[in-house]
Amino acid sequence: MLRRILRIGLLTMAACRPQPADPEPFVEPGPAADDRSAAAVASNAPAPLDLCRGAFEARMSALAERCTDAERSTALLREQVRSWSNSSDDCRRMTTTPAGRVSLAAPGLAACTKALGDAVRRNPNHAGALSDEPACLGLLIGAQPLGAACRSDVECLSGLHCHGEGPDADGACAAAADVGSACDGFDSPAVFGLHRPCVASAVCDGTRCRARVGASEPCARREACIDGMSCIGGHCASSSLGHAGAACGLDPRDCGPGFYCARAAGSTDGHCAEQRTAGAACENDAECEGRCSVGTGRDSERFGVEIGTCIPVCSRR
Repeated sequence: MLRRILRIGLLTMAACRPQPADPEPFVEPGPAADDRSAAAVASNAPAPLDLCRGAFEARMSALAERCTDAERSTALLREQVRSWSNSSDDCRRMTTTPAGRVSLAAPGLAACTKALGDAVRRNPNHAGALSDEPACLGLLIGAQPLGAACRSDVECLSGLHCHGEGPDADGACAAAADVGSACDGFDSPAVFGLHRPCVASAVCDGTRCRARVGASEPCARREACIDGMSCIGGHCASSSLGHAGAACGLDPRDCGPGFYCARAAGSTDGHCAEQRTAGAACENDAECEGRCSVGTGRDSERFGVEIGTCIPVCSRR
């Protein structure tokens, strides 16, 4: 269950929620949550929680550079900050573990937080998840061997996953299951290491490991396809992420930062195109470097859709 919550928290950065008060600043748990040894504490070595805090603070600092106080108070950016806060909470839950179960690959922390901040500086409205940044992948390292107690995947050695954990009970680190075997979760985002419930040639559909398929085979989601492919138009197809003209489907990960999936009306597949600059016509935020002010264009009635105009989210550069 915790893996599913985390997956939603990291990959769904703009979910629709009510508009409560601004999120509270990151508050690190007390000493009981510190997973470092006494020697590490004495040397002030980075702890896994530093990734959670660092990611949130890097984004907030970059947002303050790009946007005025008034711009940061808009509903759009308040929701963006709220999604970062929720992601930070999920990260803290995963990394608040008994002593010694998880460590941080400290040399990569600075590169990760810089990449997250740079993403916000490029476009505050389209900053992605931790797992979207290559510099952040694999920073958390589990120490629990096969059969050892665990509360989440991140506590297990790479290649193992946590099986049977519950709200009030530990699970045990288990090996990936073969094709056709029962499974109870999804792949953890790569920032938390490689922890698949199924072998690399399979994907868990929530109950059973199904063989991943290749080019032109039917699929329902990206993970059902072999590495290097995405689910486009209901079939697996090669995907050179982040390049103009690359094939794309409904998965927002098909196109890299600065691109969106340009699709014909009613189609589920298209090609990656560069996001449009201020003043260009648009139909939704994904098409713009900033956001789309829908319904302001002169061609709305002519084309039978709401045509808007790309406008910047923040005024500073």
